[in-house]
Amino acid sequence: MTTAAPAQHGARVGLEELAALVGITPEQVGELTAAGVIVPDAGGRFPASCISVVQLLTELMRQGVDPRHLRMMRTAADRQVDVVAQLTSVLRGRPNTPQDSRSRERAVQSANDLSGLLSRLHGALVSAGVERLF
Repeated sequence: MTTAAPAQHGARVGLEELAALVGITPEQVGELTAAGVIVPDAGGRFPASCISVVQLLTELMRQGVDPRHLRMMRTAADRQVDVVAQLTSVLRGRPNTPQDSRSRERAVQSANDLSGLLSRLHGALVSAGVERLF
C-alpha cells in the first residue's frame, strides 16, 4: 500500500489523484463512491481526509470485505459525528455567528477528545465482541 503524506485541512483531491496516492485503480475508488463509503463534493473532488480512509478501506477489501458492506462503517461513523455535534453544540455556538478564536479552539479540542474516546470505545466493543466468538 502506498502511504500518502498528510494533506492540509480543507485540501481536495480528484478521483485519479486519490487512486494514485493510495495505490488502487480509479475503478476501485468508483466502487467505494458507489457504495457511499466516500463522498465527493459537487465538483467530483474528495476531501484530503479520504486518503487515509481509502487506505484503510483498501486493506479491508484485501481481507475480503466487499465495498457495499463497508457502508455500515460510514453509517456508524456518521452517528458518532452526530453525538460529537450534539455534545459540542454549546461550545460551537450558533451557525453564522462570529466566534472568537479561543471558543473555536475549545470546541475543536472538545470534539477531538470526544472523537478519540468514541473511537477507543468502538475498538474495545469490537474486540470484546470478537473475543466472544471464540
